[in-house]
Amino acid sequence: MPQNKIPQPKAAKRHPIFERDGIHVYCEVPITFTQAALGCKLQVPTLDGKEEFEIPEGTQTGKTFTMFSKGIPNVHNPKRRGNHHFTVV
Repeated sequence: MPQNKIPQPKAAKRHPIFERDGIHVYCEVPITFTQAALGCKLQVPTLDGKEEFEIPEGTQTGKTFTMFSKGIPNVHNPKRRGNHHFTVV
């Protein structure tokens, strides 16, 4: 490596499902019109695998739900995790 050259960190690749903001995680989950209108138990992808989440009847496309403590562990306190937010589309 040339002498005055500082190595640059490589950019992380985007995950196909999740986006990250600090310790919080975001994703979109597809839902059918019938599931949204009548409510359902939806399988939501998380960092720990799929989790079941109860979608209430009358849910509108674009509504965001939060799964608490399902995000990324806090560096300073690994027992504390961020939240997982998902939007039904």
